[in-house]
Amino acid sequence: MKRKGINFLPDKARLQTVRLKETKKTGVAIFFGVVIFFLLFAGVLGYNFYLLEESREIDLQVLTLKQQLEKYRETELQAFLLQKRVGEIKAILEKKGDFGPKWWQIVSLLPSGAEIQEAGFDQEKAEIVFAVSTYQSAGDFVDNFPQQKLEELGGKEISLPLVKKNETGGYLVSLKIIF
Repeated sequence: MKRKGINFLPDKARLQTVRLKETKKTGVAIFFGVVIFFLLFAGVLGYNFYLLEESREIDLQVLTLKQQLEKYRETELQAFLLQKRVGEIKAILEKKGDFGPKWWQIVSLLPSGAEIQEAGFDQEKAEIVFAVSTYQSAGDFVDNFPQQKLEELGGKEISLPLVKKNETGGYLVSLKIIF
């Protein structure tokens, strides 16, 4: 029989097996660590792309809202001008008194096809600037100026019409009546 003794030095095969197991455990741990790192990196990268897309959408919304705001500014300006004009018309109507019938009689004396460009009237005077397309129409109005009808309206002083060329090719005729 052989004698067996106690060997205080570890067996090389057993030592290699233990080291191999430890190496496998370490390799598996490193593998899972790398996998977890890449998953976290992919998550952070995906979240970054998500935030980038959200940022683009917000920028687009901001641009759209700025365009709407600019459109509303134009509308606000138009409303302001309209309010101003309505106020001016109210002021004119408050001053006009019983001038309405006289005004329509004066307008009826204008030549056919005349377009009123400017008009102002109150209890003391009436001023009208109207446009006609040809010099012939303007000349006929001046030559056949209905002085007598305007005097019937109560005009104290009537200026003869003033004719000048319009920038659109027609002619402007100015008429002033003082009551």
